[in-house]
Amino acid sequence: MMIMPLTIRPLEIMALVLVSGCTTLGPTPMVSGQSMALNPRTHVEVQAAAVPGFFLSSAATDPEGTPTQQVAGLFEPGDWLPLKGLSAGGRWVGGGDESGHFEPMIRYRTEIDEQQRVAVGLVGWGAMHEGSSAQASYEARRVALEVGADVRLTPKSRWVELHGMAALAGTWLDASGSYCANAEGKGIQCDIAGPPKAHAETSSVYPAGSAGLALDLGSRFESVFHGGRLFAMVGGGWMPKVRDGEPADRAVFHSLGGGLSLALGAP
Repeated sequence: MMIMPLTIRPLEIMALVLVSGCTTLGPTPMVSGQSMALNPRTHVEVQAAAVPGFFLSSAATDPEGTPTQQVAGLFEPGDWLPLKGLSAGGRWVGGGDESGHFEPMIRYRTEIDEQQRVAVGLVGWGAMHEGSSAQASYEARRVALEVGADVRLTPKSRWVELHGMAALAGTWLDASGSYCANAEGKGIQCDIAGPPKAHAETSSVYPAGSAGLALDLGSRFESVFHGGRLFAMVGGGWMPKVRDGEPADRAVFHSLGGGLSLALGAP
């Protein structure tokens, strides 16, 4: 279930570059894609995934969601700390016409029932990134907080378990960009001889949510392999929208996601 959008100040919507001319900038993941199921042993968790999000460039054309590519890694001290469930690391986010950017990430998760069936958690992340292509450019700062839950739907098993997962997140986005626009105010590909004619900026909070299913594989064996997770999700929320550099309304986006996580550590 989605929540209503929050506004920090009167709506200032950013436009960046355009997608219609094959210029794609500003990959923006709106959820973490991280597991909230507790794994109390000391381990390193690595992930390759695509999570619901969007490219900032589509704010100037037809706002739409896009699975955002990421490679993530988190270290969980486990028994090394009195507070179990705390982990830190980051993810590399890429795609489009730029090399990508790094986002530091921190997570806390815990179980809330004696049967170890339900777990909840928090994930926080942030980023400062910029990009340019075909004379269009942008720069952005983001800070996000996600609240999530994980429910084991099948009995405990060393081999495979089915889990349900859901999360709600809010992302503060402060960004600006320059791009070219047509007579209708939509972003278009900049001509080589013509500089960008439009500029816009935003500073607001954009909420999003996701839900999905996951298969946990081999997570209860006493070995260096602490488990794997194969997951699929659907997500959506709100994103910026602009016409000819002028503030417009927000747009709703939706996107699919999925990925694979592996946890390795001491037996």
